[in-house]
Amino acid sequence: LPPPFLCCGYPFQANARTEQFHRIFLKNMIVLTQIRDMFHDLDFDACLVSCGTCMESLVQLDVEQIFNCPVADISEYALNHFKAPIQGYQECLYHAPCHDSLKDAAPSLLKTHGISVTQVPFCCSEAGTMALSTPDISHSMLLRKQKALDHVPRDGHTKILTNCPSCLQGLGRHPFLAPVHLAEELAMLLGNTHWQTTLRHQAGACETITF
Repeated sequence: LPPPFLCCGYPFQANARTEQFHRIFLKNMIVLTQIRDMFHDLDFDACLVSCGTCMESLVQLDVEQIFNCPVADISEYALNHFKAPIQGYQECLYHAPCHDSLKDAAPSLLKTHGISVTQVPFCCSEAGTMALSTPDISHSMLLRKQKALDHVPRDGHTKILTNCPSCLQGLGRHPFLAPVHLAEELAMLLGNTHWQTTLRHQAGACETITF
């Protein structure tokens, strides 16, 4: 894990805050290069992300060259290393982010592992910082997404998967939905309902290196 609060810089770039973006870009370049130098004796399989916009920023940052490995979606990485199909999974909804770290391949990827999803079209309306910078446009997109969800019962909390932290906020504006990040859903499926406790124990046994 990189140092806490190490932002990829994409929100600044998207809002034309060029000076702040380049400052973060340079800081990231220095920190990640230091990490690579500190672990020069290791070979990295991948740099894993849970967000499509972060993936775009890290590719732009030449992280693939720094660590000599691809930038990959964490859910895809987990599924590719877990070969057994998941049994008895009940079909649920899926929302593909605009900046998709799974590159529109989530439904087919999940299906090969026994997970069936029904994709709901259109942007969630959060769109990173767009909900703040242009709330009028964002609200129109929210209504369009809501119309695409007309078939969903309003008297409960229907699960909908996505692989973007920002989309979790956008989908959470609909009170009848229960948005879940795909990585969290896989953690529960592959590690049972106590996966958070298991993860804490595993992380606590690791060596911590502060940069």
